[in-house]
Amino acid sequence: NRHVTLVDQETEAPFTALNHLVEGQTTRVEAIDSLLSEEAVVGFEYGYSLELPNTLCLWEAQFGDFFNPAQVMYDQFVVSGEAKWVLQSGLYGLIIALIL
Repeated sequence: NRHVTLVDQETEAPFTALNHLVEGQTTRVEAIDSLLSEEAVVGFEYGYSLELPNTLCLWEAQFGDFFNPAQVMYDQFVVSGEAKWVLQSGLYGLIIALIL
């Protein structure tokens, strides 16, 4: 989400609150902005999730029309990849407009 990391306007230092939930926290959250080439981004995220299987990888489409270009990637790789190649993906898609 674009608000997960805040930037101090004076020092330009980034701050991600999710990285400071408990004292001694060893896990970290990294939010990365992407271009609006949704098909390419989902392909990258899918590959990333296969390469690092213990990583929770979230892809956010704010509206359904952002999901439409990525539909082929979901159909051909994310959803059917385990049946085709016996590869499990940790990629989760979020469509914020559908969360009530």
